[in-house]
Amino acid sequence: MDKKAALYMSLSAVFSTIMGVSVKLLHSIPVLQAVLMRSVIMLLICGALLHRRGLSLWGQPRNRGLLILRGILGSLGLTCFFYTLSELAYANAVTLQYLSPLFTMLGASLFLGERLHSSWWLAACGAFLGVYLIYGVSFKIDNMAFLWGIFGALLSAAAYNCVRALNTREDPMVIMFFFPLITVPYAAIFALPNWVPPSYEQWLLLVISGIATYLLQYTLTLAYKHEKAGKVAVVGYLNVVFAVIVGTTYFEEEPSLLQLMGILTIILSIAGASVLGRKSIPKPPPSSILRTRGSLS
Repeated sequence: MDKKAALYMSLSAVFSTIMGVSVKLLHSIPVLQAVLMRSVIMLLICGALLHRRGLSLWGQPRNRGLLILRGILGSLGLTCFFYTLSELAYANAVTLQYLSPLFTMLGASLFLGERLHSSWWLAACGAFLGVYLIYGVSFKIDNMAFLWGIFGALLSAAAYNCVRALNTREDPMVIMFFFPLITVPYAAIFALPNWVPPSYEQWLLLVISGIATYLLQYTLTLAYKHEKAGKVAVVGYLNVVFAVIVGTTYFEEEPSLLQLMGILTIILSIAGASVLGRKSIPKPPPSSILRTRGSLS
């Protein structure tokens, strides 16, 4: 696996954990209000950096439809994730969200024409087993929250495949900009009528969440630029490990023996695929639905 992609994806898992902890601590703030504030911060950062670099905020006209779709899918997926964070134990919520790597691999195979060494598919199955050990055995949860978590994972996977499809066609910062550009008006419609004034501590958590989300999206976008979506998605399972560690450390969610076995299974699956999957596979011709040629703007 490309070393840069592995590094960026590992960093994105760290920033995702920081974002998740910040949101989890916002007990009395409605879900969509947290989504709105986080997105406003990210929008301002991306817009300022694009302006400083002299790039168009709107990207290339031929990419605009896919950029908007990426924003819509990401916005809805984020809402589902924030909802599950507010309703479930931290490790459970993150584990559900990170079923998305499996969906990402399937989407990349079907729509992007990406082929992976069999070790990566085995790693995905192994990581899924780890998820089951961490989540499926140890907890009783609300069925509606569970369904929202699965739906959020599907939406996130679709958004990640859009990022991968855009990686040679658009600047990474433009791809990131369209995420909060769509999220802010969508979240504002529902958040503003039910606004809850944040405390000073909550404002601080919202700012931390916004900055962490920007860094998460930046490293995630670069990871999908440097490597196939399926490989990057499998490394994303490291976030489940971080989630259990943080849940145990900060939220007193005592891990069971099965959870610890699940963590070990995920780590070994990713490490094994990284070693065994170095055998290269010829790339298919760019004839799939979303694949196009071009250089990064």
